[in-house]
Amino acid sequence: MALGYQGTWQFLSVGMLTENPKTVEIPDELESYLHVLLYFAVRYLNSDCKDPAEFIESYFDSYTFQGGVYKCGARKRELIKVAGKLMVGDDEPLTFGSPMDDIFAQLLPLFKSHYKVQDFLRAKEKAAVPSTNTTSSSDASS
Repeated sequence: MALGYQGTWQFLSVGMLTENPKTVEIPDELESYLHVLLYFAVRYLNSDCKDPAEFIESYFDSYTFQGGVYKCGARKRELIKVAGKLMVGDDEPLTFGSPMDDIFAQLLPLFKSHYKVQDFLRAKEKAAVPSTNTTSSSDASS
């Protein structure tokens, strides 16, 4: 697979929009499906979102600019990596009053967990200290 942004910006995974260029992996593809589902749910289904256009803009179209590279917007990153649930405001849940609520309630915590594991693995990798033992086996036996 190629590195970098591949796909529609609004539906790329938080991982693809946060990390330096990386290979697209299965979790990225699954998360992209979640974003497509959320976009169409907010846009076309009845919900308690008072301003769907604002939600869509802040979730799908916002971005940060770091080191000359466009990165994931704060709302998408916050809802997927930190909250693990749909929120309209700071503590106001986004609900549809339909089975769609169950779908998001089951999927979002899985992605939150995925990012916790990824963060743990990255921290573990950074903490790994390379071996400084340069003694050859012949030196050790003498």
